[in-house]
Amino acid sequence: MLAGLSAALVGLAMVGAGPQARPELDLDWRAPSDCPAADVVREAAAVHARREGRAVRAVGRVIVEPDGPGFILDLSLHTDDGTDVRQVRAANCEALGEAAALLLAVAADPGLMEDAAPADPRPAVPDEPVPDDVPEPVAEPTPPVPEIRAQPSEAQPVAPASARPTAPSAWQAVLRVEGLAQTPRILPRGVSGGVGGAVGARWTWLRLELRGHYWVAQQRVYAERPAVGGRFDLWTLAAAGCGEPRWGRLSVPICGGVEAGAMRGRSFGVTDAGRGAAAFVGVPVDVAAVWAPRPRLGLWLGARGVVAVRRPRYHVQGLPTLFRASPAGVRLVAGFEARFP
Repeated sequence: MLAGLSAALVGLAMVGAGPQARPELDLDWRAPSDCPAADVVREAAAVHARREGRAVRAVGRVIVEPDGPGFILDLSLHTDDGTDVRQVRAANCEALGEAAALLLAVAADPGLMEDAAPADPRPAVPDEPVPDDVPEPVAEPTPPVPEIRAQPSEAQPVAPASARPTAPSAWQAVLRVEGLAQTPRILPRGVSGGVGGAVGARWTWLRLELRGHYWVAQQRVYAERPAVGGRFDLWTLAAAGCGEPRWGRLSVPICGGVEAGAMRGRSFGVTDAGRGAAAFVGVPVDVAAVWAPRPRLGLWLGARGVVAVRRPRYHVQGLPTLFRASPAGVRLVAGFEARFP
């Protein structure tokens, strides 16, 4: 359909006589960097609209198709007659730019569809007298019009907005819940467990997150005095930036950042038990695989290494060092994330 409309409008632009006043086209265009820019789409639409038409305000948004290698265009056209919402899919973004220009031109000047009908190419001939003995001509049956099907590579409109699901946005807010396991001795034992979460945003190939983690308290005692020791837990906040290549429903965030928090200890087995807290600072680097069975849900499985920049040390008053955080650790992270919109 769009291929035929394109050919018709190009033909009109070629035969138009002299310069024409252009309609007012207001286009809010959001698309990946390798797609045609807003000025290019607007200029193409103005060229197709060969005569002055009504003002059009349009919002176009192009995203990468989540379940395939193509692109999706959501285009809202606002005119005096109301709002028309279109969705177009194509294997490449150039085709979506052309589709948007054609739809803008028709919205500005609906008469283009009527004027695009091909003219009769046969020259006019004068009428000749018809002899009385000539029989009446018999009309031949009209041959059936062959069905025209668009090729898969062409951009083609899909169902109206009221009958189709909403396509995911080019950017999405993210909310994730995590379960964690950590080794070696960031806390006293060789393996520690915790819970965490993250909030952030993802856009095309990028992701930014603010993360929070809590590691369950663990106990450590003196070997020579088993009744004396302390309990330790850890909470941290982290900021991370990620590159996130995508292949259909699978994405692979590769992240780095910085985290800081407090490691807290409480002694036991002594007359005057005390509490203490010290800052923990680390540099985490992680990689994960995220599979999205649905556009709004992602299942997260990853590995995260952390290097301790500041390592708290603890002891019970009057006794030697009881525990010190290790210089590095490895974390396994599993969780699920919700995406909006």
